[in-house]
Amino acid sequence: MLVLVRAKNPTSAVICPFCGLEFSSLPSKLLRWLFIAGVFHVALTTIIFLTGHFQLLPGFFDSNGIGMTFAIDGGTYRRLASDMATHLQTYGVSPWLEIKAPLHCRLYSIAFAVVGRLVGHNILAAEPLNLFYYLATLTVVYFLGREIFNTRAGFFAAAIVGLWPSFLLHSTQLIRDPLAILCLLSLLLVSTLLLN
Repeated sequence: MLVLVRAKNPTSAVICPFCGLEFSSLPSKLLRWLFIAGVFHVALTTIIFLTGHFQLLPGFFDSNGIGMTFAIDGGTYRRLASDMATHLQTYGVSPWLEIKAPLHCRLYSIAFAVVGRLVGHNILAAEPLNLFYYLATLTVVYFLGREIFNTRAGFFAAAIVGLWPSFLLHSTQLIRDPLAILCLLSLLLVSTLLLN
């Protein structure tokens, strides 16, 4: 839960009541870089989808953009999320909640139910959720670096993570890794803030 409070200066600051982190201190330079990273991530996801859709690398990506060699379980999770999205649209929320499924599949099924109507049940439909995970992870890495070292180190760490090829590739897929990484880094950030 975030609370809007008045800081000592005349500008408003968003402060997390649990850890005391001020989100007004997010520099505009970082916001610009997060926007650029977001555009880059959407472009990469679109390229991966088109590569799979047109079978340009048939042994590497399937027709939904799922990595067949590095995200093997992504195909299974895509089918489960697709079935759950169809179930949600057909029978409603209550029966959908009764389906036993991993949390990340449940979240992807919501994305499929909303965005999948326009683009189909593929990585493009999952992109809003994956983009959130990606940008939130970069933000948490920035805050970790800033808290442990300084602002420059936080920015440099976020840039390295944001451009790391395996992280970029996995963050476009329907696997649990992006959510797990975000949760783990968030826990590490909260622990770091509580220890300081």
